Amino acid sequence: MGSGDRSTLVRICDPTGRPRGTGFVADDRGTVVTSHEAVDGVARLVLYGKGDRRRSVGAEAITALPELDLALVRTGGLDVLGVEPLRIVLQDRIDPGTYVRTAAHGWRQARVLGMVPVTYGAAGRSHRVGAALELALGTDGSDALRQRGAAIGGPVLDPQTGAVIAVLCTDLTASQAEQARARYALPSDALAPGHDRHPLTLRLLAEVRKALPADVPGQPDSEDVFGAHLDLMCLRIAVRIAAASRPALRGTAVRRPAAQVAGRVHEAARRCLGPGQGELDRAAFEEVFPWCTGWATAVLAEGLLVPAGAGYRFAHEELGDRVQGAHLDLDAALRALVHRWHVDEPGRQVRVAQERVPAPRSQQPGSRRTLPGAEPTAPVASREPRTLPVPRHRIGPVIQALLLLGRRQGSAALAHRLADLIEAMDRLSTRTDGGAGGRAPAGGAERTGPPRDASWWAAHLLAALLRVPDARPYLGVARLLTGRIVRRAGALGAYGEFGPWFWLRLRLEQGAHRDPIVLDALLCAAAHGSDRRAPVRTRALVHRTGMLLVRTAEGAARFDRRLVELARDVPGFAELVTGWLADAPQEWAAVVGPGARRTVEAVSTAMPMPMQAAGRGHGSLRPA
Repeated sequence: MGSGDRSTLVRICDPTGRPRGTGFVADDRGTVVTSHEAVDGVARLVLYGKGDRRRSVGAEAITALPELDLALVRTGGLDVLGVEPLRIVLQDRIDPGTYVRTAAHGWRQARVLGMVPVTYGAAGRSHRVGAALELALGTDGSDALRQRGAAIGGPVLDPQTGAVIAVLCTDLTASQAEQARARYALPSDALAPGHDRHPLTLRLLAEVRKALPADVPGQPDSEDVFGAHLDLMCLRIAVRIAAASRPALRGTAVRRPAAQVAGRVHEAARRCLGPGQGELDRAAFEEVFPWCTGWATAVLAEGLLVPAGAGYRFAHEELGDRVQGAHLDLDAALRALVHRWHVDEPGRQVRVAQERVPAPRSQQPGSRRTLPGAEPTAPVASREPRTLPVPRHRIGPVIQALLLLGRRQGSAALAHRLADLIEAMDRLSTRTDGGAGGRAPAGGAERTGPPRDASWWAAHLLAALLRVPDARPYLGVARLLTGRIVRRAGALGAYGEFGPWFWLRLRLEQGAHRDPIVLDALLCAAAHGSDRRAPVRTRALVHRTGMLLVRTAEGAARFDRRLVELARDVPGFAELVTGWLADAPQEWAAVVGPGARRTVEAVSTAMPMPMQAAGRGHGSLRPA
């Protein structure tokens, strides 16, 4: 097995289609190994294997091992799911600093931080695991390990042999976060709301608080904690360097070496943006932190950077992402990863949106850098650009650069870049999946390659919307994205990344999830994903969205109009809605107007009828 082969994984869902986690086949009987958290509390699971193969299993097929946070699922044979088994290797010890591969939003490297005891919650009980690997996953990978995240239960692989050495378990629930705060002696209000369940944030805050007086006020967010921890590390490194100097520096005299250390740390981060996997080679490391002056020894002793293969990298990948993001030439990176692959029209060469996305600046020492492969291949109009070599797991610094842009220049600047990415997805879709209407691309040759890769980058960089502290200033971007999803009809392409989970996770104030734009997007996502989701789940999403929208006349009209559009454009959706209306007419009468109902029924039976005025005839069945 290649360590990057996703076909060796098993997707685990509940009967309604909601993701529960991931597993892998472990023997010639087809036994699936996963995390106990992935199977806990569900009487029946659906396992998805290779191609269209699936298997529904009940509780009798599941053997829970809560003391190990593992579960075994019997499938009935190796050929049921069509997934090849993975080799498992037992290791008594895995040293801190070891690199492994994990499947968390794509295959990625993760660094072992150490062995720690953990406690997780399942079925209303707490279970303690005496020894678990603590991994540094970085910005993007940590999202996949949220509670009930899709990566839960996936394998942790030895990158050299491809053998399984561990199984992934979750980011923190409320009760687990409370236990972690108690372990780190942190008060319940130590962090700003919404930032108190991030394991690395809790750990770094505990280290910072130990170095501060007990009465320092404040309720920092994750950004504050990461910044303070980096300052603390630079100060500690400076103290080590100063202690070895002659005469030894004391007190405020250490401030200057601390500033120098900070400067070199940022230079190291800038160089990490060069070719490779985000590390410094040995020559670059020694140039920034010379051994002969004690700098290298001090940096490694404090653990800010650690050995990695033939070089060095930041010990905490997410911290490294943030520092590197501050030195990334964002517009040049967006141009290289996405915008230079735009197509004007069939048969024409690639164009770059020069008027909206500036060309990268020349790379002088100390200037901002692009990711490797970001250099322009001018003249662009004369030939197709070469293949992008940037690994997808290097998305972390780009997302952090986007978020930094929003903090420094305001929401308008970030919204502008996000809108550009949506425009790029539309242009790229004409080369990858035919664009609106689902037209097949000429020759089908570009379903893979640079345009497809650029489309992936555009879609996944829009995940920055989920990381802004307040998504309300970006509702215009959400409106634009919603419109494109609707326009794409049944051929979503890259827009298929924006399922209901995306819209439900937008950070909005209490009650703001009832915003018509968000609800409209949720309805569209529910319809477009109906062929990949259990019908009962799609029904619940559509009904819930409708009940929220019809609280106003404008919302009722919007719901009716969108429901009809989706019934016409999304294959199979009209038949689903017609079935719901027939099964529970009174329940749906409070949501769907009579004109919209007749139109959807006509679409379902291939007898189109004009839709009556939206909102007419609903009467008192609509909630106040």
